[in-house]
This record gives sequence, structure tokens and C-alpha cells, in this order.
Amino acid sequence: MDEKRVKRLLAEILIDFTAGSILHLLGNVLRENAPDDLDETAQQQLASAEEALFVVGVGLDAVCPR
Repeated sequence: MDEKRVKRLLAEILIDFTAGSILHLLGNVLRENAPDDLDETAQQQLASAEEALFVVGVGLDAVCPR
């Protein structure tokens, strides 16, 4: 899938979802697709990335409410 198609699909998704909810979903996708055999450091980094996506998403929704 090329970048142009991804941008078009994201624009369509933004009709029904907020930018913050999409970031929250992306955090869930990262967690669900992570390998089961991650070492402790990688698990912590993954958790930090998921938490950051959630916090940034909340901030985006606060700045750009529907």
C-alpha cells in the first residue's frame, strides 16, 4: 500500500473517529502485533510508546474537539 492510499484511508476514517481515538487504536495495534518473546527493555519501550500515543491522543481530542 502506498502513502497516498494510506492518507486517503486515514481521511475517510477521520470522518467517523477522532484523531485521538485513532492514536489510541494504533497503540492497541502495536501491542497486539508485538512478538511474545520481547525482552524486558523492549516490553517497557512498547508500553511507553502505547502510553505516549494514548496521552497525545487525549491532548489532540482536547485541542480539536468535534
